[in-house]
Amino acid sequence: MVEPREHRIHMYLSEEEKEAIDDWRFKNRIATRSDAIRRLCQIGLAVGDEMEGMVQAAEQIFITIPVELMREISDSPKKDSDTLLKIYKAWDERMTKPAGELHDTLLILSQVAKAITFKEDIEDAKRIAKERLDLLAELRERNPR
Repeated sequence: MVEPREHRIHMYLSEEEKEAIDDWRFKNRIATRSDAIRRLCQIGLAVGDEMEGMVQAAEQIFITIPVELMREISDSPKKDSDTLLKIYKAWDERMTKPAGELHDTLLILSQVAKAITFKEDIEDAKRIAKERLDLLAELRERNPR
């Protein structure tokens, strides 16, 4: 069931913002610009509160787990440490790069969200966001999947 929409909000957008919304709308097959803006707001509200937790989870995967595995290896008897070393090597070969990319991506997106949320000057926030997103694009170019 569709929730009734009783409140109208008028807002001004730059041409660039309008085009970005329309591009997202068409890419995602959203019928109207109003619905696209509504959905983008819902995405922002849902993801914004969870961003720090996602960054911390990525740090766990990228940093804490390998460190704990190495600690286990150094504290284990020889027989156990051989097995743990094999696990660590397998982890390192298969997970280090994707875990690092996940961490970097979430960290950059978190910085973008913080700039847009907390900067008083929206143009300054957009500049910071663009710099961070350009950095993310550069990282992806250097490390294609």
